Amino acid sequence: LRQITFPVVLLKATTAPSFSDNCSVDDVTLSSETLVDDDICDGFMLLIREYVHQLDWNNICRIHDNARIIELNGSVSEKAFIPLADCYKEEELFDSSIFIGEQNNETIGFVAFNKHEITWLYVEPKFFRNGYGRRLLNFALEKTSMPVKVTVLNNNLRAISLYKSCGFKVISESKGKIPLTDFEATGLKMEKVDEIV
Repeated sequence: LRQITFPVVLLKATTAPSFSDNCSVDDVTLSSETLVDDDICDGFMLLIREYVHQLDWNNICRIHDNARIIELNGSVSEKAFIPLADCYKEEELFDSSIFIGEQNNETIGFVAFNKHEITWLYVEPKFFRNGYGRRLLNFALEKTSMPVKVTVLNNNLRAISLYKSCGFKVISESKGKIPLTDFEATGLKMEKVDEIV
């Protein structure tokens, strides 16, 4: 993983985000910002940049919704699925810093985090098993402070394996309701601490 910084033009919202399905770029201005990270992943350039609502909302909704069905499998009924457009407030998506992973101008995933927690990590299913989730996770780990925690569903084996391979350990297990539903699920709280060198 290498950190590259150079100027790039990004669209930045000049008004508060609108959460309609029909996002508009009418209230967007250009400003010079800094590209956050890029690297080669399995032969493809992966760009990781800050979330820009007018550009990214529909894409992260699609990615979340496609991947969430797979995430729920084995842990809770698919009837517990709630589209991102309906659950982002309850699940406090915008309380975290959100970054977008792109390849060839196509959004392939996103990660969100705060100081000590990875709060969201989703990759479009057609891009599974290409290392993009790991790249987004490693990017987030560079931006957070140890210890870092994450909560995953107990049968989300793909996510559990990823986090374990990056040094996370299960520290607790608890039952709770999937937000906005009556479905109970078991979550694993995982934690990564500073590695002693």
